[in-house]
Amino acid sequence: GSQMELNPVGDLLAVLAAFVWACYSILTRKISSFGYPVILTTRRTFFYGILFMVPALFLFDFRIGLERFADMTHLLNILYLGWGKKTLRKKVMRAVTDDGPQTPNSEMSEPIRNLFTLLELVSTPDVVEHYRNAYADCSIRYGDLKKQLAEDILKVTLPIRERILDIRSDEEYISKVVRQGAERARAYAADTLRDVREIMGIRKF
Repeated sequence: GSQMELNPVGDLLAVLAAFVWACYSILTRKISSFGYPVILTTRRTFFYGILFMVPALFLFDFRIGLERFADMTHLLNILYLGWGKKTLRKKVMRAVTDDGPQTPNSEMSEPIRNLFTLLELVSTPDVVEHYRNAYADCSIRYGDLKKQLAEDILKVTLPIRERILDIRSDEEYISKVVRQGAERARAYAADTLRDVREIMGIRKF
């Protein structure tokens, strides 16, 4: 059968995390009762939290790890969150390519494979097939490929980005979501603390 093992440090951190989150939820609700916007309070809380976390990075084995940006999911998140139309088009048009295929059905170099990987993510199958055939018969023009890729990325990402901007500009909606999240978090934190007290044999006085 399964056997439960205790890790004092990990268990203590779990209890402290639940306690701190409960305190945060209660304080956020209290602050909002004084008329301060919930979203503004949340922004400042997270800002100071990140600010005080930065020095802690030097105490641990932390490295930036640029290889994570090779993940297409992360890359596309950066594209639609941080880049506008003009910037994205410039970035795609500056993508590294090669001299083009010299013989029919030649193997793609890594930069070209990366472009086709992105194309498969955002373009229709017929568009992908068109450029694959063009590469196979050595008639491909990388400029046309990159223009097509940029436009298809924009078609996929701009509606999401515009929706995010709309939500960010709706303070009332964001405040409502934050309040609902805080209420659910308080309920979860209360359940967690109750379970922890039962496991550790701590009675409420």
